[in-house]
Amino acid sequence: MYYLLFLFLPMLASLKVAVQGKLTRNNNAGLSGLCRINAAVFGATAIIMAALFLRSAPTAGVLTAALLYGIFGVLFQLFYMMAFATGSIGATAAINNFGVVFSIIAGIFVYNEPISAFKIVGIVLMVIPFVLLPKRDGGGFGGGKWLLFSVIAVLSSGASNLLMLICSHNGFSVENSRQVVIFGYAAACLISLAIMNLLPGSKIKCNAFGDRLFLLKTAGVAVPLGLYNVLLSSGLHYIPGSVLIPVVSVLSMSAILLIDLILFRQKLTVRQYIGLGMAVLCVVLLNIG
Repeated sequence: MYYLLFLFLPMLASLKVAVQGKLTRNNNAGLSGLCRINAAVFGATAIIMAALFLRSAPTAGVLTAALLYGIFGVLFQLFYMMAFATGSIGATAAINNFGVVFSIIAGIFVYNEPISAFKIVGIVLMVIPFVLLPKRDGGGFGGGKWLLFSVIAVLSSGASNLLMLICSHNGFSVENSRQVVIFGYAAACLISLAIMNLLPGSKIKCNAFGDRLFLLKTAGVAVPLGLYNVLLSSGLHYIPGSVLIPVVSVLSMSAILLIDLILFRQKLTVRQYIGLGMAVLCVVLLNIG
């Protein structure tokens, strides 16, 4: 029964990206609009995960880690969605998976964790998608801005992964790690609201989140994100991570690429398709062994 996760997790991941992509592409309020979207998604996800997982009060150490997690989360989502708005959603989602390399490198050099030949090859090959995916002219849709936003998103995602690795090696239990994520999302919601309120001409009004369609779309991101985290963390108790994570990653990326082609009608060059293929291969190699 647990192998149904190989079906449900990619469906949830692709649904989240599809709705998030629509929200981003239809956003006409610039940075303020992105902060509004992120605040709603972070807040809704925190509530969902708290209802399912929160069983005790957090410690001071958990709250400190949660604040850092929230800061990294805000940076990631802002630049991730800015990358969505300036380039291929499929390519952005694929590149984002490279954030795991930070925890791999830290595990090797700081915590003396073993590394497989697959991971070494995956890390070496990571440079190829960054070369092949951007447009050659460096401008326009999928050009220099997309590459910059994608790199910053990967760095922010990598910082979050590294933080969770540090927590796991410093006495944090599974419950503590879940608390970091829950309160991190809550902190990210507050930070997004604060940024939104500081931007010129975008003071928060009582009806700022009153658009029912917007709230419905927000739920379309928050619910899959919350369920994805719940099912993945639960599935790792029954299915080896070396099997579950790479298979789900590849199936998720494949579904997202199809959505990018069909729903968003993204047109890529042969060179960019090769870059996407290399990105998928790198993700598989980084998650094996």
